[in-house]
Amino acid sequence: MTDDTPTQRLPEDPDDTPTQRLPPGADGTPTQRLPQGSDDLPTQRLPQGPDGPAIPGSSRPSGAGRGDGVPSESIPPDAAEAGKKSRAVLFTLIGVGVALLIAIVVLLVLLVTRDDEGAAVDPTTSPTATETESPSPEPTQEPEPQPEPTPEPPPAPSAIVSFTVDKTSAGCTSATDEPPITFNWNTTGTSVDFGIGTERAEQNPYDSFPPVGGTTVAYQCSEEGSDQIYSIAAIFNGEVIGRQTITVTD
Repeated sequence: MTDDTPTQRLPEDPDDTPTQRLPPGADGTPTQRLPQGSDDLPTQRLPQGPDGPAIPGSSRPSGAGRGDGVPSESIPPDAAEAGKKSRAVLFTLIGVGVALLIAIVVLLVLLVTRDDEGAAVDPTTSPTATETESPSPEPTQEPEPQPEPTPEPPPAPSAIVSFTVDKTSAGCTSATDEPPITFNWNTTGTSVDFGIGTERAEQNPYDSFPPVGGTTVAYQCSEEGSDQIYSIAAIFNGEVIGRQTITVTD
C-alpha cells in the first residue's frame, strides 16, 4: 500500500500469517482495520476460542482455549479440599498396611522361635513327678465269672430196707422132707435178684423179682449139711446197690 499509515507488527504464528497494517484513529492511535470484501489488504487470522474468534482489545485473554498454559477456568476450592482429604486417607491406609505387615512379621518370628525352643527340649530331662503327687488309682478288676459247678448225682438210695424169712429152722424129720420157707424184702432198687446157696445172688440168681415183694421156696432136707444160705441183691439201673443174706438151718 502507498499511504503513510503506520503498521503494527503482530507476533508470528506457526502458520506464517502476514502482519496487518492498522489505520490511525482520530486521536492518532492506530486502530485495526477490518478487512472488507473488496479490500485487498492482507487479513489477520484470529485465534478461535470456545465462543468464537477472539477480537484484540476484548476483555477475554487472547490465549484462552489455545493450550498456551493459561487455564480457561480456575479450580474450585471444594475440589482442592477434596483432593487434600483423599491424599490424607491414602497416606493413612498406607500407614495401617505397613503396621499390619510389621505385626505379621513379628508374629511369625515369635512362632518360629517358640518351635525351635520346644524342639531343643530333651524328653529324657523332663521333670519327674514329685512325691506330693498322688498316684493314679489302678483300675479295679472285675472278678472273672466262675463256672457253675456240675451238679452231683443224687446219692444212691438205701439199698435194702428189710429182708426177712418166716422161719430160720426148716424142721426136717427125714431126708425127703421139703418144708416151705417164705422170704420177704423191701428195697429201693429197681429189681431184686434172689439166690440160693450163694452170698452174691446177682452172679447166680435163682430168680429176679420186683424191688418190694417176696417168694416161697422148698427147703431141701436132703442136702448135706445143716445150714442153707439164701441171699438177695438189690439192683438200681443195672448196678448192685446192696446185698443181704439169711441162713436157714434144718
